[in-house]
Amino acid sequence: MNKTALRLTLCSLPLLSLSSFATANDLNSARNVEAQTITQSAQSQTRINKSSDKAFELKSDIAMLEQEVANLEVYENICKPLLPIKKKR
Repeated sequence: MNKTALRLTLCSLPLLSLSSFATANDLNSARNVEAQTITQSAQSQTRINKSSDKAFELKSDIAMLEQEVANLEVYENICKPLLPIKKKR
């Protein structure tokens, strides 16, 4: 190997190490962003699940209340004809 080739090789080694260092930093940065995204996604999914559970619970409560109203309307319809009878007594 001649002296010029040896100098070029020796000069290019620091550039190669800087390039791999920059790539390593970019990779670490990308991994950090990925980890943050995964964490935030999990937190969002937890909130979504809680909201969904609450919505189903409220929907069930509404259905029970509607059934109770329907039952009370039946009871009212049964009692209405009996009210005038009680007043006459």
